Amino acid sequence: MLKDFIGRELNIGDVVAFPNTHGALILARIEEFSKYQLKCTPLHGHEHDHVATVRCYAQSSAKLDQNEVTMYLLKRDHDE
Repeated sequence: MLKDFIGRELNIGDVVAFPNTHGALILARIEEFSKYQLKCTPLHGHEHDHVATVRCYAQSSAKLDQNEVTMYLLKRDHDE
């Protein structure tokens, strides 16, 4: 069982936030687990439209609440 930065259990389908190599945050949905890493599909956004999947360590991610994800998606669609 993998856990996020604050110890919450992660499941396939959860949305997590984690830093990319440039320090910006990526929001992505968990698709698969490996021993220590998550394989995720980024939520659509200008900065990662060209990336099909990304990997991150579970300990460097933070699980997001459904309400937080909904607010992000609504705000993003309005800003574009």
